[in-house]
Amino acid sequence: MKSTLFLLLFLFSAQLVAIGQELNPAQREKLDSLFGLIESNRKGMGGISIFKNGQEIYSHYYGFRSLKDSLRPNSETKYRIGSMTKMFTGVIILNQVAENRVSLDTKLGKYFPNVANADQITVEQLLAHRSGIPNFTDLPDYGAWKNNAQTRAEMLERIQALPSNFAPDERFEYSNTNFLLLSYIAEEVSGMDYSTLLQKYVLQPADMRNTYIGEKIDPNKNEAFSYVKLLGWELDQETHSSVTLGAGAISSTSQDINLFFKALFGGQLVDAAYLPLISTFRDGHSLGFQEFVFEGHKGIGHGGRVDGFQAYGTYFPEEATSLAFTGNAVLYPMFDIVTGALRILFDLDYTLPLFPRLEEKDLKKFTGSYANENFPFQFNINVQNGELVAEGGGHMFALEYVEGHTFKFDLIGLVLDFVPDEGKMIFKQSGGEFVFERKKE
Repeated sequence: MKSTLFLLLFLFSAQLVAIGQELNPAQREKLDSLFGLIESNRKGMGGISIFKNGQEIYSHYYGFRSLKDSLRPNSETKYRIGSMTKMFTGVIILNQVAENRVSLDTKLGKYFPNVANADQITVEQLLAHRSGIPNFTDLPDYGAWKNNAQTRAEMLERIQALPSNFAPDERFEYSNTNFLLLSYIAEEVSGMDYSTLLQKYVLQPADMRNTYIGEKIDPNKNEAFSYVKLLGWELDQETHSSVTLGAGAISSTSQDINLFFKALFGGQLVDAAYLPLISTFRDGHSLGFQEFVFEGHKGIGHGGRVDGFQAYGTYFPEEATSLAFTGNAVLYPMFDIVTGALRILFDLDYTLPLFPRLEEKDLKKFTGSYANENFPFQFNINVQNGELVAEGGGHMFALEYVEGHTFKFDLIGLVLDFVPDEGKMIFKQSGGEFVFERKKE
């Protein structure tokens, strides 16, 4: 009897080990190479976690959570995840629906009647980005107040002043305002603040121990600063959590995000009747979730950006697999990181990225002062620390080499094509194109 019990326990343990080792050595090596290349070429910093059948099968953390202090990240390093927060808000709202505190058909006007079309907009339309309410993060003065604490009254005053973009349910239009309002509705109907709701309906049942509303970033608490690339990696701003709340205020880890997917699709976070609603998409969105179709694999998740942070998480039900990426400095595009990792994971053809560089002697042929009579300033192009650097309009930034004579600066969507033999530089941005002439020495 004892020997039989021991054999059963051994077989069960062996099965768990097998589940956790479904990544073969070649896949692991290629994933390590991908993130090694990104780090060694100074193209980003962050972390990734991959789960299969509820167990982590791969993780990798690279770069620094604080450059100034030379602090490296690990599995418990917290990154701000921006709009991925919307998935958690969706779960909170669905629990309020299940507990009969609100319904998907409840009108926004019951709580905030002064918002345009509030008497027609439903909770479901807010969840699905079909309300017509403009995105408050697009306001012209957003940058002037986003880093400071804002009261609900202050945020509502701004929202209530916005005219509607279209009639409710007329079309899809992504708007952070929808989920900020859903945060306020959840607080109204439950009598709890958003942080308490998050703990009760998401974090505790999912055993997410490294997720919370982000406050002032502290690297000594294993939190990551975010960075943008100028001449080098420069510390970015910190949007205050009261500004975005349920639309984008959460800090988390890639591992915790996968625990969220595990709990959600394991039936621990919402009533089973709501899972089909989460998994049914219209215009690529459902109730706080985004559809992700990749090479025939159908995923459910969300992406997020705030300040210099970028994050993405998706769960593939048919494969019982989830992937979560969290970045605090992203120069190599996040989409390329995620799809590259998925190609490796799903055994699809994948070639590791090349990050070509030019020698300093080759960069020097692009240097000089360039001017266009329709521009109020000239561009001075020179070489610093082995990189081509542009200075103009009171700003200086390093240019990323693309190929041939082409360079770019992604932060402002700038592309510069040089024609050295003709002494020209073609400036491309937002669909516009201008020719700059190099001044003669």
